Amino acid sequence: MEDLLKYYYNFDNITFLDNNIFVSNNDYFYLLVENDNKLNINYINYVLEYIKKPNNYFEIIKNKEGKYFFNKNGSEFLVLLTKGILKENVLLNEMIINNLKYRYYKDDKDLNITHLWSKKIDYLEYQISQISKDKIEIINSFSFFVGLAENAISFININNINFNNCHKAIVHTRINYPEKVINYYNPINLIIDYEIRDYAEYIKSKILLNDDINNDIKYILNNANLSDDDIKLFYARLMFPTLYFDEIESILLDGKEEKNIEIFIERIGVYLNTLKDVYYEIDKHVKIIIPKWIKI
Repeated sequence: MEDLLKYYYNFDNITFLDNNIFVSNNDYFYLLVENDNKLNINYINYVLEYIKKPNNYFEIIKNKEGKYFFNKNGSEFLVLLTKGILKENVLLNEMIINNLKYRYYKDDKDLNITHLWSKKIDYLEYQISQISKDKIEIINSFSFFVGLAENAISFININNINFNNCHKAIVHTRINYPEKVINYYNPINLIIDYEIRDYAEYIKSKILLNDDINNDIKYILNNANLSDDDIKLFYARLMFPTLYFDEIESILLDGKEEKNIEIFIERIGVYLNTLKDVYYEIDKHVKIIIPKWIKI
């Protein structure tokens, strides 16, 4: 790989710090990314062009052939110039500042969230129907989380969310807690979606670690300049179990171990209590209708 990087990018004195981060050219840090056939370079560049400069988002480097990708053994790779200290965590206030700074105001069609979520449920239900009966933990837990997802869809409809009043922004496919600079500022993780996506995924990830999120919820509601419909959609996305569904897909399609979903099962009680606590905090800002069983 070092010879290819030197050939395509004229790098010298390459030192890999791990499998995909290396130092070269006067101590600049670079990130090597393999294309998993899901990368849309035109979309990534479109998003990056929307982001004002200067910024902390990594820069995609063209090679000496004027291309973004180079090949090795039939696989495609691209190189990104990083900025900042990669081991640092991105804090919630930084996420909010970025989302406010990079709100997306172009006149695109609104995203049909309920349709997308319904398709996700149908897809996973089909995948579950095809698995062997030895996947006991998946079979026993799946109906509960599908129920949560269906409640999230019903919540959107019952609360009459007006998506025209929901802010879009440059956000991420997924956000974790703690969120590292290397993930947050990597442009291949960026998408245009409703702004609350980042906040909800951050909170759900933190719940898995059994960390207290009450102060985070208050901070988001008081500082993110959200509309009433943003807040409603935030609650709906909190209810929709994306992280569990992600893990199910990884188990069924990528061969990950089934025991990876045990943490979701162990945290069910914490998750439900969180939904109840968040409801009472949101109630101070906007009235919402939630399933009665959450209040119990």
